[in-house]
Amino acid sequence: MANFNPTSSTPLRVLSITVVVIGIATFSIGFDLLFIQGTFTKMINDYLHFVVWFNFFSGIVYLIAGYGIWHLKPWAVYLSLLIVVFSLIVLTALSVHMFTDGQFRGWQIAEMGLKVLIWSLILMSISKKFRLKGWIWNH
Repeated sequence: MANFNPTSSTPLRVLSITVVVIGIATFSIGFDLLFIQGTFTKMINDYLHFVVWFNFFSGIVYLIAGYGIWHLKPWAVYLSLLIVVFSLIVLTALSVHMFTDGQFRGWQIAEMGLKVLIWSLILMSISKKFRLKGWIWNH
């Protein structure tokens, strides 16, 4: 179990709200690109489908992570770790695709890199707050 003082939870509350807002935005953009008949759908051929699908599903996972952070659930740390790992996998696949002369959008690489950075910072922040044993940066 986590050794956590709920009275100092204001930074985590702000972080959880931020995560939920990012989750809503990520899910909405993915949903628009995949399902809405409009400008975005016409442009989807310019995007890598696996990145769009990843963004769509990761938006849902961000909402779950935001809930876990808000309710001070230790599993939110492990979920954040999974987000970082899968974001790195997709970024690696995107890089391989790019270097093998595949079509890509430059902003997708920047977006995935930023996603890895942001979620790594979130992971470090909440793992320190929850003081879970076994984490390298908690010693």
